[in-house]
Amino acid sequence: MTSIICPIRSGAIETPNATAIVANGTLISYHQLNEWVGWIGANLVQRGIGDGDRIGFVATPTPEIIALYFALLRLGAVAVPCSTRDPLPAMIQELERVGATAMVTQGIILESTLSLWEMASLMIPRVDERDDAVLACDHPCTLVRTSGSHGTPKFALISVGNLYFSALGVIDRVTFEAGDRWLLSVPLYHVSGIGIAMRSLIAGGTIVIGESILETSFQLSVTHISVVPTQLQRLLEDPLLPSVAPIWKCVVLSGAEIPAPLIRRSLDAGLPLMTGYGLTEMTATVSLGVPSIQAGDSGARLPFRELKIDGTGEILVRGKSLFLGYWMNSDFVSLPVTHDGWFRTGDIGRMDGDHLIVVGRRDDLIISGGENIHPVEIETAIHAELSPRRVLVR
Repeated sequence: MTSIICPIRSGAIETPNATAIVANGTLISYHQLNEWVGWIGANLVQRGIGDGDRIGFVATPTPEIIALYFALLRLGAVAVPCSTRDPLPAMIQELERVGATAMVTQGIILESTLSLWEMASLMIPRVDERDDAVLACDHPCTLVRTSGSHGTPKFALISVGNLYFSALGVIDRVTFEAGDRWLLSVPLYHVSGIGIAMRSLIAGGTIVIGESILETSFQLSVTHISVVPTQLQRLLEDPLLPSVAPIWKCVVLSGAEIPAPLIRRSLDAGLPLMTGYGLTEMTATVSLGVPSIQAGDSGARLPFRELKIDGTGEILVRGKSLFLGYWMNSDFVSLPVTHDGWFRTGDIGRMDGDHLIVVGRRDDLIISGGENIHPVEIETAIHAELSPRRVLVR
């Protein structure tokens, strides 16, 4: 496959009245969202934006920003989502560093070498006479800031195909279909947030935007959520959880080393838990599955990905979701892989059957008595010692 149809256009043709996005109680249909994408695209073309242009935007989770992202994909431009946590001057400096030509904001406009446009100015209805819904899979489409677990922030260059095959792999493992609703609980300036939007639209489902995971899930009938361990820990301590948990079809847990007690508590609470492992350079998720109760269980490898453990215990990955490389400048992208195409993640793990068990970061290893020991293994042993033990009474 060398190209795909924009999933918003597909939805507008096949199920125009189906809900594409729910935000603050407002329903946006596939037809309406596709119309917005057309307006934004036409207004960007009028401003001279086209193939290869790098365009930044404040990645606020709104329907308009999602429409902007897909308009940029259709134009062949490269989207550069900026963290909502950064002050505007820092965003502009970052965009200037990657050679962006313009930035879309939703507030105060500052002087800059960039062209700065308010989002509202791109939402003016304008006839879109272009037929640009076909997206080339090998086309670069997104620059995402990443530092891995350690190190200086870098920008990973992601292609349309990376996003598409990443989404297909997750949909293959997690039952998600028309009528289902995935909560956008991960920021849009992370590749995982973009992934939620992409897979929801490809499947003909609904993206839900809301601030509180539990309240939004209850009020808007969310069926799928994605969380990191800290978020899940807080959910388990919330008294509202028993009322919401039956609504969920799947709770995807990833993003850090996953402790066994957290898995146990989640399963005991009746959550439909699936644990996963991923990284920006693989366009988010690499493995996913129903976990056993052991620390770091990250499920089985997803379709369109490959993974292996080398002789030192490091996790190596490759496949159709592997990024194009780190952005260095306008003329050079660095893809640091082995001679046979494997990317070294810097993470340590092992295989238990077909499940990947993630131990931690290679940089965190402690060498004692000639043995490599990871802090997570020590923490797991301590938890085991402190956990209540069953006593057999005869």
